[in-house]
Parts: sequence; C-alpha cells; structure tokens
Amino acid sequence: MVKTEGDYISPKSIIVDTPLMGHECIELQRRLALSLDLPPPETGRCNIHCGIIVRDGNDIFQLAEYCTVEQRIDEQLHHLPPSKIELFNSKIDRQHIQNHRSGYFPLYNFPADA
Repeated sequence: MVKTEGDYISPKSIIVDTPLMGHECIELQRRLALSLDLPPPETGRCNIHCGIIVRDGNDIFQLAEYCTVEQRIDEQLHHLPPSKIELFNSKIDRQHIQNHRSGYFPLYNFPADA
C-alpha cells in the first residue's frame, strides 16, 4: 500500500508540456512510479497499443522508425529473455521473410534518456 503524508505542492505550471495519450502515458507513469519506488500503474483496461502518439494542437502524430524487416525482428527479439529468443529464432523461417524490405514501424518505448 502506498501512502503520502504532509502538504501537497502544486506546481505553478504544467510539468509535461506535451499532452500524452495511450501507451506513452502508461509508459511515463510506469517510469515515474519506478523512480519514486511506487507500484507501477495498473494496465489491462486498454490493451490496444498502436505505439507512441503525440498530439500537437489539433494534429496527432504516431512516432515510427524506418528500418528493414530484419532489423525490426532483431530489435523486437532483443527485448525478450534469452530462452524466448532461441524459441522464436527456431520458429522463424527467415528465408520466407522479405528481410531487406524496409518500412515504417511504430515505436513503443521511449529512449533511455527520455
């Protein structure tokens, strides 16, 4: 259980100047909770993630990276435990994947320095 005591301090201006929506909002809350030694936010109510979305005024942008299919597969496998990487590598028939084809892929994680 988490409990706070004492007077609350309200900032005179907003801390994050860009409105966040969807997955990036949960990721930011998770990182903030981790840095403050608080439990992570509950997830599961909205399990459709389409990557990081940024809103600028009336415009909404989805962040994406441009890379080859092979680079994207390797990047995604990098986030798995070693035992799972071996399992997926044994199941993936890379000969049938157009490895050198490039495309835009959604970003789901903030950079480490964000």
